Amino acid sequence: MSPRPREHHDESKKHHKEPPTRLGLSAIAVIAIIGAAYVAHPVWMGLVLGTTMGFTSEPLYRWLAPKLRYKRALAALITTIIGGLVTLFSIGLVSYIAITEIVEMVSDMRAPSAQDLIGPWGLKMLERMRISPEVFVAQINTALVSLSEKAAGGLASALTSMTSVLLTAVIAFFTMYYVLLEWSAIVRRLEHILPLEPRHTRALVHEFRSVGRSAFVGTMGTALVQGVLAGTGYAIAGVSQPMLWGTVTMLASFLPVVGTAVVWIPVSIAVAASGHTGYAIFLFLWGLLIVTAVSDYVIRPKLVGSKGQVHPLPLLVSLLGGVEMFGLMGVIVGPILMSLCLSVLRIYEHERVGGMPA
Repeated sequence: MSPRPREHHDESKKHHKEPPTRLGLSAIAVIAIIGAAYVAHPVWMGLVLGTTMGFTSEPLYRWLAPKLRYKRALAALITTIIGGLVTLFSIGLVSYIAITEIVEMVSDMRAPSAQDLIGPWGLKMLERMRISPEVFVAQINTALVSLSEKAAGGLASALTSMTSVLLTAVIAFFTMYYVLLEWSAIVRRLEHILPLEPRHTRALVHEFRSVGRSAFVGTMGTALVQGVLAGTGYAIAGVSQPMLWGTVTMLASFLPVVGTAVVWIPVSIAVAASGHTGYAIFLFLWGLLIVTAVSDYVIRPKLVGSKGQVHPLPLLVSLLGGVEMFGLMGVIVGPILMSLCLSVLRIYEHERVGGMPA
């Protein structure tokens, strides 16, 4: 009869040792996660891009899987290849348009006279300010030469960083493939690992996926639409190289707060300075009402959808802070982090209110 109390004592002793063991495992897990994050830091942009691209292309994957008799690996591979081809085609098309327009602009470039460069309205302004038009034009030419040299230096820098770009693309497509193939398994593991109820984990994962997809589609789609609309307006107003300036406007769409206005406002001023006041007014109104208002308040909500909506104030904070912290990728990472924070607060509020006595 004596061994039983000792056995019971050993079991209780083991039971009492369990919390410190679990605490130690948790500490080791946190250290391991920090180490893994440090290792993955150089390629984090590819991981974020691949994850959001996987979320965005998930409908295609779900459509392909039954067609291929639920060969999920093949469906994920085909979806990734299609996504890669679309991405490469888009980048190639934008690069081709920009390079073609720049080459055409350079080939047509000549030393402009004051009349050509600033128009009669500008000449009158310079006369009132007692500034020599020839000196003014010479200074502008010097500035243009300096700008072209800086642009050439930037192009050379971009070419030297091509290896980094290719590495990011490879990581992005690998991540996209495995997100499509194993996302359900990842969610199940998170339900077991995270110290949350499974329903709370699922809610956070759903928020992460929904906002990630919305931010990616909304940002890219709106930029494309704004570039096309701006290029159309430039062509109507008679701006030289409208496709080039439309491409520049599309890229400026990624800038928070100022956005496309950083392009179409100076272009409107330049058109007015050349003496075409009517076209300048048209271009300003086109940029304000069509490129900015319609795109941001009609097209973007349609692309994003109601599930990805975040209150304007947190959205603005997340965009500004995201760009400041993460660069251009902040337009995607910022809203995701902010939405996760708001989702956690909603869950906490729901639990507090639900747990309080009436």
